[in-house]
Amino acid sequence: HHLHCIDFSSGNPNEVRQININAFGDDYVSFTVMHITFSPDHKYILISTDRDRLILFDWARGKQIANFYGAANDEYSQPRHCWDPSGHYIYGTSQDKSICVWEIKSQEIVARLEGHSGIVRDVHFCKELGLLLSCGFDGAVKLWKNSHQTAVKE
Repeated sequence: HHLHCIDFSSGNPNEVRQININAFGDDYVSFTVMHITFSPDHKYILISTDRDRLILFDWARGKQIANFYGAANDEYSQPRHCWDPSGHYIYGTSQDKSICVWEIKSQEIVARLEGHSGIVRDVHFCKELGLLLSCGFDGAVKLWKNSHQTAVKE
């Protein structure tokens, strides 16, 4: 029920802080953290869970600040997500073979990228090329330009 933040830089692992991942601060958590990343500006931590939910934490305060719903994931999924380099959008995999695009500010899905014929396994945004990359259990690798539109290559 806690994120344990450990500093390995000294060669002697030292826990520097704990972040309670339960919004109520108690010991009961009804989900499993499946994936975790920092925002491009390193101010936020985003986790994907096995319960149709992504959770955004303020790194400095160690508090939940937003929840993102709409992806179809369950306890058998292996959800992944990535950040748009602007920090204004996140992309998350869904078991319905799509990629959900959430706007951080509104916490709403603003696009659903469809094109895989199997479950999307992973997503990555290549800042240098301005492309979202995805791969799926269908064996396809897709490149998405503008990230809210259509696949440009397979």
